[in-house]
Amino acid sequence: MRFTKSFALLAVLALCLTPFKSYADPKSAPVEAYPNLTVQSGDLAPDADLQILNTGLAAAGQFHVTIKINSASYSITVPGLAAGAALPIHLSDKSSSITVTVDDLDVVPESNEDDNKVTLHVIS
Repeated sequence: MRFTKSFALLAVLALCLTPFKSYADPKSAPVEAYPNLTVQSGDLAPDADLQILNTGLAAAGQFHVTIKINSASYSITVPGLAAGAALPIHLSDKSSSITVTVDDLDVVPESNEDDNKVTLHVIS
């Protein structure tokens, strides 16, 4: 079978215009920003003993904080914390052992869940 130049030209043109599938991996979706709740105990404002920080890139919704002072336990609800914001905590009881746990019920998805708890030992 012989092909004419015009048939070959049409065949090449048809191949060029035919949609093709790409077998390359699709671009990954952008990484969603998450909040990161943590407790800071150094370099604080004079009226605060601790600070709850959101060091993440997104706002955190409502979460709970548990503060244990020696054997007593206190729980507070924080309505939310913007990205980069800080919530100062003033402790009137300077006992020997203070443990603060933010998002203790794990309701806020965070970029780092391992830094939600700090224990301080006050030496008087």
